[in-house]
Amino acid sequence: MSALDRIIQERKERKTRREAAIAAVMALPAEDRHEVLAELITLLDTDAEIQAQPEPVKEVSALVEAVGSFTDRAEVFVLRHPGGVTTAEVGTAIGQKTTSVDGTLRSLCNTRKTIERRDGKWFPAAKPPATRRRTHRDLISEVLIAGKRPMGASDIISEIQKIDAERKRESLEAELHRMREDGLLAAEGSNGRGALYVLTNGGEAPAQ
Repeated sequence: MSALDRIIQERKERKTRREAAIAAVMALPAEDRHEVLAELITLLDTDAEIQAQPEPVKEVSALVEAVGSFTDRAEVFVLRHPGGVTTAEVGTAIGQKTTSVDGTLRSLCNTRKTIERRDGKWFPAAKPPATRRRTHRDLISEVLIAGKRPMGASDIISEIQKIDAERKRESLEAELHRMREDGLLAAEGSNGRGALYVLTNGGEAPAQ
């Protein structure tokens, strides 16, 4: 077999494997598909962090955050580097063009006030705002507390997006998955499409 034939054959085999994997996932019920996606996101994020260890400044933020807005991702990245990062380093980490990331960082600095610029670099703010931005976990807990009943993943996400339309479904699904793994959520019945969830702490408000 020639080198060209081998390349073509390997490409066909990779395509066949991908198609088989996609078909297997799509054959699952919707709730299971979401959980598989969340698990894959977590695994890919872990792999990315391992590969990024030789160059810490280029590490990518957790993938539940990485699939969010550029503003969210930029904020997470800067807050994880108290020694400061350049605009170019932030752009590389979050996947945004350097020509655009400066505007993202300036907007973040002016609106959320969680970061600041000193000596040509971006740092976590020396005096962060008194009111922190609610995390995905905060909102999931708040929705379940307000609902006063077991809720399915789709209903939880729908209610959160009414509060904050910028919260992405993929990020929220991944956070739901992590909360189940951490023992903060428990399944209680089913709505016919998937499990219904309750807070294992009895519906207490999340710690501030």
